Amino acid sequence: MDIVPVSQPHVQPSSVQLRDNLPHSSPPPSNHHMVIHCDGSFISDSQPATYGVVVVVNHHGQVCDGRADILLCSTPFEVEAKALLEGLKLAQEYGGECIVQSNCLNLVQALRQDKARWPWRGAAWMGSMKSILQASNRIEVRFVHRKFNAKADWVARSLARNSLPDDWISILDLISDFL
Repeated sequence: MDIVPVSQPHVQPSSVQLRDNLPHSSPPPSNHHMVIHCDGSFISDSQPATYGVVVVVNHHGQVCDGRADILLCSTPFEVEAKALLEGLKLAQEYGGECIVQSNCLNLVQALRQDKARWPWRGAAWMGSMKSILQASNRIEVRFVHRKFNAKADWVARSLARNSLPDDWISILDLISDFL
C-alpha cells in the first residue's frame, strides 16, 4: 500500500508515489488508534473558505468527534493547511496513537521541507504543524486519495454551502455509505 507517511521524527525518504500508485482502500485503524480525516473547501479568494476535520476511531470507523469552521483564506493551500493543523491539534488533545490524513499532496510534501521552502501563504500554520509533530512520536501524517477523505470533504463542502446540520457528528455514520 503506497500511503505517504510524513511525521516527525519518522520522516520517510523524499521519494513519493504520486497519484497513479495510490491505494484502493484506506486501511482501518487498529484498536486504540484514531484516524483523523482533514479537508478544506475553497471557492474563491473573495468568499470565505471552510475546513472540516472528522475524527474516526477504532476498527469500526465510528465518528466520535470533529471540527468545522469558516475562515478567510486566499488560496486552497491555506485552507488545507488550516484543516490539517486543526486535525493535528485534535490528535494532540487525544494523546494516543493518531494517523492524520489529508488529500493535499502538496501540503504533505511541504511538511517534509525546511522552513525556507514552505509556501509563504500558510507558513505560520506550517510551523505550528511541525511543532506538534516534533513534540509527539504518536502522531503520523499521511497523504490519502480524495475518496478516502469523503467524510471530511462532505463536512467542508456542506459548511461552505451553509447546509451542515448542527448534529453532523452524530449523523455522519448514517450517511457515510452515500458519500
